Amino acid sequence: MSLNKPQDDVKKAIDRALGDFLHSEVTGESNAEKEQALLDSILKAVRARQGVGCDPEEWVKVDAATIKAILNSDTDDPALVIAEKALRRMATDQSGGGVTLIEDDIERRKKAISTKQSKVASKPRRKNPIAIRIEEIVAGTPKISKNSLMHTLKKEVGGDVIESETDDEFMPRDRKFRGIKKSGLRNHLLRAKK
Repeated sequence: MSLNKPQDDVKKAIDRALGDFLHSEVTGESNAEKEQALLDSILKAVRARQGVGCDPEEWVKVDAATIKAILNSDTDDPALVIAEKALRRMATDQSGGGVTLIEDDIERRKKAISTKQSKVASKPRRKNPIAIRIEEIVAGTPKISKNSLMHTLKKEVGGDVIESETDDEFMPRDRKFRGIKKSGLRNHLLRAKK
């Protein structure tokens, strides 16, 4: 049994109030209707948090204090500016401007993420320095075997390219790159010979 029964009850009531909003979207709802539903959910959650029962007179007092708090909120956190502005719009005009602001911000953020991902994807990747070294070794000795390549790479551990060796891989000095698996040396050798 929980020691924080009142807190658990409040949390359940808040979850229920916000869940009503999150899981009851009606297709074709206008932004003003969405806005009203969100504001109602916020007010229900605050009522639950403050322990207001079913007394409508108490609701009016708590709701008025909540609206006042929303209108007077002032944050310096850039991540919360849009939410603060949207809540203010919801609390004052209720014409759907708050929801529109949130939807526009979501679209702007999606576009920024997409642009960032496109830039990352369009840059050519740098090749692993050990793979480059394997190509250099193969260029100097085209008929080298996998075992000979393994021994050559072992001799270069601690050098400029290969920092260390484990049981199953060679680790590059540049930590931006993964190690080259010893089991994959055959594939590296075949690619270098092409």
